[in-house]
Amino acid sequence: MLEQLLYQALKSDELIPAFQPIVSLRTGEIVGAEALARWLQPADGILVPADFIQLAEETGQIRQLDRRIAERAVVECLELLRDRSREFHLAINASAKTVDADYVDYLAELIVRYAIRPND
Repeated sequence: MLEQLLYQALKSDELIPAFQPIVSLRTGEIVGAEALARWLQPADGILVPADFIQLAEETGQIRQLDRRIAERAVVECLELLRDRSREFHLAINASAKTVDADYVDYLAELIVRYAIRPND
């Protein structure tokens, strides 16, 4: 049952990034954010990764899920990522089952597609 709901969630764009701030210990300022997957279920509200990541890994949906979260995180943080007047880093939490050369290439494509300049 939950497996089918997860397939539907991917189709319906119910998987969203939640952002945890990254704070500089030196200055106390927010210098970035870590994007974490959340599932916004219409009936049950927000589900945390413990409720669905293992299922996504077991059913092979994790790669699609991680790519979806990465792109949404980039889009939601785009203004901050392009603002060269301040320090801002985006970390994306991804499953070990996703992180490989293809995923790294995908992230590089996002950088090009959204015209994000790498740090100097």
